[in-house]
Amino acid sequence: MYLHEGSLFWPTTMPRAQYTAPARIEPVYDDVIVGAGMSGILCAHVLQQHGYTVALIEQHEPVHNSTAANTGLLQYSNDIMLHELAQQIGLEQAIIFYKRCVQAIDELAEIASSLHGDTQFVRRPSVCFASNSGDVVKLQREYKMLHEFGFPCAYWDERKLHATMGFQKDGALVTFNDAEVNPYQFARRLLDHVLVHGGHVFPHTRVTTVHHGDILHIETTNETFAARHIIYTTGYYGPPTGTIAVADIRRSY
Repeated sequence: MYLHEGSLFWPTTMPRAQYTAPARIEPVYDDVIVGAGMSGILCAHVLQQHGYTVALIEQHEPVHNSTAANTGLLQYSNDIMLHELAQQIGLEQAIIFYKRCVQAIDELAEIASSLHGDTQFVRRPSVCFASNSGDVVKLQREYKMLHEFGFPCAYWDERKLHATMGFQKDGALVTFNDAEVNPYQFARRLLDHVLVHGGHVFPHTRVTTVHHGDILHIETTNETFAARHIIYTTGYYGPPTGTIAVADIRRSY
């Protein structure tokens, strides 16, 4: 199963890479990561920074599925607004979550600046405008909470929005210090960085069975790996064995 069809733009922005498995695998990896998309590669990078040996196992091509179809928009405002999230999990935890989203964008900016080659990472503000007059109160409430807790934002009324953006809506919430990135270039260049620093990637390799113990034995369609930990970053596919304990994926993008 592939997560997209047709032609994607991001993979056309740099020459296609041919990743091959290394001739020799480690007797025991500290961490085996199943899934070589954006999440898996970022995970491998962080673990490497802390001195762990890592291997990425990918059943298709690395940086291929949802990473190649990603919008490339990086925003600290999540799928759920802060004031709504606070109602679900409490104000303290909601604030912590949003602050970590701000921190994540800063860390992605730092990683992008350290990589060899362009990733098209650019800081941008985001504008969330009211689709109709009924949305204004919701946007104003969100602005008030974001502003109160120090998040970089502004509220534009109808006049300010028209003067700045050139179109007519009842109001808009503007969040600053967001960003855009070419997700394909970013993930590809970060994967190259991981490989240069001793990480391994195994393309076209599917996990079939995991035997648990003090050392995990991970059977695949190509090799059997030994690891101290296994990390699943399989996204919309779900883990190759077992089930997701706290999520039921019903849609993709």
